[in-house]
Amino acid sequence: DELPIVLVTCISYLKEHGLETVGIFRVPGSTKLIDEMQKIYDKGGIPQFEEEKECDVHVVSGLLKLYLRELPEPLMTFRLYDDFINTWRNEDKVQKQKKLLELIDALPQLYKRCLKLLLGFLNLVHKSSKINMMDAPNLAIIFSPSLLRTVNCEIESIIRDSIVANGIIH
Repeated sequence: DELPIVLVTCISYLKEHGLETVGIFRVPGSTKLIDEMQKIYDKGGIPQFEEEKECDVHVVSGLLKLYLRELPEPLMTFRLYDDFINTWRNEDKVQKQKKLLELIDALPQLYKRCLKLLLGFLNLVHKSSKINMMDAPNLAIIFSPSLLRTVNCEIESIIRDSIVANGIIH
């Protein structure tokens, strides 16, 4: 299976143009332009970010966040949600890390490859955090609701598990 073109092209653009942009993923991009770019992908095209005058890092980062948020199933899967949450609550750090790696290994192959690409990129963003102000905790707050979520949309469980989900992504 090929990696989703939205993921690949957005990350590629952001690696080249966004690592030192203050507020990457925090500053909103133009909703109108994000919608236009999404429509191009939906029709099987690939937006030419560099050729669009109004397009900037915040539009592309918004497009990436939108893509992840709208996936029918999160990259860390509904099936493994409870396992990830319960594993994070384990006090033994060595066991926790071992089990988290096992859970990641249990993901479908394509999801695992997408997660690896995304987390590798987010690590690069974090490495430039002195400039872009996006350290690992900030990135976790932004991405954990899209990467690790439950089918159960009860607000109590979302709030209760959000701190744990942030820790896992961090």
